[in-house]
Amino acid sequence: MNLRSAIAAATVAALAVVLMLVVPAQAQAGTYVVRECQHSAPQNHSHEALATVFPNPGPYAVAAGSSVCSNAVGEYAIKTAPIAAALQGQSGLARFVAPDGTRIIGVQVAARLRSEAGHRARLSMVNSAGVEKVRFGAGAAGPAGFSTYKWPVTAAASGAYQQFTAGLVCDNPGSYCSMGQNGDRSKTDFRNVKLTIRDDVAPTVSLDGGLVAGGWIRGTAELVAAEEDQGGGLKASVTLVNGNLAASSGFPCQQIAGTSEVPDMSPCNLTQTERSEFDTHDSLFTDGNNELAVCGFDHGQGANAGCETRTVRVDNTPPRVAFRSRQDPYDPELIRATATDPTSGLRLETARIEFRREGEGAWAQLPATIASGALTTRIDSESPPPGNYEFRASIADVAGNRAETTLREDGEPMVLRFPLKTATRLRATLGNGKDSQVVAYRNEGEIRGRLLDPSGNPIPRQAVTVTETFEEGSLIDSRQRIVETDPDGDFRSALPGGPSRNVEVSYSGSRRYAADTEGGLDFDVRGAAQLKISTRRVKAGRPVTFRGRVKRYFARIPAGGKLVEVQVRSGNDWTTLREATGTDSKGKITLRHRFRGFYTQPVTFAFRLKATRESGWPYRGAAKSRR
Repeated sequence: MNLRSAIAAATVAALAVVLMLVVPAQAQAGTYVVRECQHSAPQNHSHEALATVFPNPGPYAVAAGSSVCSNAVGEYAIKTAPIAAALQGQSGLARFVAPDGTRIIGVQVAARLRSEAGHRARLSMVNSAGVEKVRFGAGAAGPAGFSTYKWPVTAAASGAYQQFTAGLVCDNPGSYCSMGQNGDRSKTDFRNVKLTIRDDVAPTVSLDGGLVAGGWIRGTAELVAAEEDQGGGLKASVTLVNGNLAASSGFPCQQIAGTSEVPDMSPCNLTQTERSEFDTHDSLFTDGNNELAVCGFDHGQGANAGCETRTVRVDNTPPRVAFRSRQDPYDPELIRATATDPTSGLRLETARIEFRREGEGAWAQLPATIASGALTTRIDSESPPPGNYEFRASIADVAGNRAETTLREDGEPMVLRFPLKTATRLRATLGNGKDSQVVAYRNEGEIRGRLLDPSGNPIPRQAVTVTETFEEGSLIDSRQRIVETDPDGDFRSALPGGPSRNVEVSYSGSRRYAADTEGGLDFDVRGAAQLKISTRRVKAGRPVTFRGRVKRYFARIPAGGKLVEVQVRSGNDWTTLREATGTDSKGKITLRHRFRGFYTQPVTFAFRLKATRESGWPYRGAAKSRR
């Protein structure tokens, strides 16, 4: 079986465990065997032994260089030997240090151990501080050959340590350790190292990318998985969606051909970064919440699994939108469309309702609101030219899916004939039944009329506005009153006394009925004047005083006074006693006249005051007082 096939098989085997890991359980330790510095099959000419510098190095040659295991000279071994006299406690050691997160739980080694002149050959298990905890091999005096040493010796002696050391220690209390003669020198030579490593720490996984960015997603999104391991390194990775396998990867690891053993204590890469694209339309995903798990496996039998889980919210289904099947007959300009999205929900600011004349290209947008699952807008159907108009509604959901329609809920096209409101006929006359009327000064008038639909049916309970626009020179410009049609569609309103005016009646329409106006109604009022005389009998040659007044109810006396004439009857005609003159600001005038003295018998004269026509006076005609 090649390396990739072995990884794939391990991934499949691990998957059965991962399928139960929605949230990873406590990591279980995995084990693997490392073979180093072999001189026979399986051939492996590397090693990770370190010459010691801790805690008390001495004058020893530790032949632990990188070429030792590939050099068969000198019986092929990593060697430790004294090169000078050593002090008590000094040492020369070759160390194998377990990677972070792991422990050595088994050692098998071929070693030649000889202790002379106080130099003690030892094989030991050591903790991270360099303190010997277990000694499972020691040399004796005299020549020695290679023997196989194992730790633990029995299952009861099992343990776990950070280091395995092989070397010489000067252990000669009260004295020193001499170098010795060539033939009896102490030594620690070893080869065929087999270490059993226990990996206690599971890999860690961190996730990034659009798939796990949060919020609602749709379509294709990227997932970036960064995985890290402290021990043997990463061997495989699987990605699960809703408990189903979505992706798997096997990572390259060193392995001794024909075995399950590895040549290094960290045979796999300690970090891996994978970038993947996932199409959320795939059947593994569903609209709504999806449980995503990415798990990394480290090297070893019973490998550790480290998982990171996320909830991925997916919505690939556009909203449903359709116009209501019928218009409200009491409010035909109300345009409504039902919109729903059961998953991510509607994105309210994307609501659109548009319209255009049927067959034309450009759409015009209407201001739309949405509430309680309905898009709503209003259309002024009286402004555009009459004709058929089609409508389009659209909206997006939070995930970005957009839907649009030109159809009603019953499948019919959303096409309306403008104008939509029912037409009205407003009829109005003055109190005499005509469009014009002249009344005496301060007399009231009346306006009356009916509001009907095109079939002649009355339209009851509708507000009608009566607008009076007064002639120039009035103290008020206009006045409005609101009256309501009765059950027969009739209405009437009094026109209070005052200056002449034009009257217009208007109906502003409703959500059901169109507006209409009836104007051109002239309500004219005659003016009035008074004239008084100081005496009704006077002798010839004596004066008389005339006092006159122009009536001005709600009228403004022009600047310079209202033009008036005091007239006298001459036959069938009236002539001005003097030239026309202006009243004061209150419309009053005082005029003195002296009769000549040539009258020989009584004569009777008739006088009157005439307010002449002029621009800016809001009463009709020339007002004349009584004689």
